[in-house]
Amino acid sequence: MLFNPWCEDDLIFLDSEEERQEYVLNDVGRIYYGTENQIGERTWNYGQFNDKIFAACLFVLEKSKTPNSGWGDPVNVVRIISAMVNSPDDLGVLEGNWSGDYSKGTSPTFWNGSVEILQEYHRNNGSPVKYGQCWVFAGVFTTTQRTIQMCP
Repeated sequence: MLFNPWCEDDLIFLDSEEERQEYVLNDVGRIYYGTENQIGERTWNYGQFNDKIFAACLFVLEKSKTPNSGWGDPVNVVRIISAMVNSPDDLGVLEGNWSGDYSKGTSPTFWNGSVEILQEYHRNNGSPVKYGQCWVFAGVFTTTQRTIQMCP
């Protein structure tokens, strides 16, 4: 499995070096959250270069129980990871919670990056991390995609 945004023959090729810098190599970005009428933003550490993140991302793919023969297709991998970031039906990475009661886990507002979340999921053998909301799901999804694009 190797997705290479620098290779013209790869489906995920990005013709613009500026886009590769932003969408593949930038390990810190802005995450937006809130409602239609009240939008906030915060810095998010994608952490795709962290030495344990690649193993955690492969673990997510393995936990999906999808045939690894499909892992060479970037469209298929995006669909798998998209399903696996949210836990309810796939035993995925994060359990969503919008109730305001986070006493059995971590408040979504605590998270400022994906590294701790993915490492906790991996360390706990695929037990969903508590808790996430939309922007946390988006941050973790982005990290997995950037990591897989940089895989060895």
